[in-house]
Amino acid sequence: MPIRKTRQSREEKKRCLARLQQLEREGIDVGIFDKLVEELRPVEITVGHGPMTSVFDLPSGCVGYEVWVSMVGLEPVEGEIELATDYDDQIMLENFDQRKETWYLGRRSYHRTEVLNPFLDPCLRFRSRGHRFEGTILATGLAPIPPEYCDKKLAPLKLIFRDQFGHEFTEQAELYVDRSAKRVLSTARKNRLRDDGGLAVPADMITRHRRAPGDSVGLPETKPDLGKPVCDSVE
Repeated sequence: MPIRKTRQSREEKKRCLARLQQLEREGIDVGIFDKLVEELRPVEITVGHGPMTSVFDLPSGCVGYEVWVSMVGLEPVEGEIELATDYDDQIMLENFDQRKETWYLGRRSYHRTEVLNPFLDPCLRFRSRGHRFEGTILATGLAPIPPEYCDKKLAPLKLIFRDQFGHEFTEQAELYVDRSAKRVLSTARKNRLRDDGGLAVPADMITRHRRAPGDSVGLPETKPDLGKPVCDSVE
């Protein structure tokens, strides 16, 4: 009695995918295309939970991203890594000075051996099945964290792996929201205003600008120059 084969091997699925890709290039809509691509995911991705995968305010007003990830190649493949949220799809991976042992993102510091960014530029390469990368991805964005994501709450994150054929594989994860940097900055600015407002005024200036009864002119109002926010430079 003949044996009926009910499941395709990975290589057979790849050949099937190649034929479906050819049909797609010819303009024929293939309904199961996306499902098959997902089944042939070339990389197993695990994103860390809690503070090891977080989004935080930088002192400059930009937003920092720290994402711990473990990626294992299921076959030889290369591709790009992207991060995206529901409020920012333009998150940029950071570059660092390879000559330095410690790298910074805002007030946070990292030893170079724990950061994956150098392996992601220009692309991540898995040379064989089982090739693993583990570490932290550091990135920045310009879009502020929406107010509905309060301190210590969770915000959605998408980690996208795009292989050399243009196929995208998305891993859904969550970011731990840390707004402590903004609170520290706000307190520091208030203290600066308080200090600047309490500066001693020379006696002759007081004499020159002393108000007479009914006179509306007093000491000239001065405002401290807090400067313009600039995105943090990463050492």
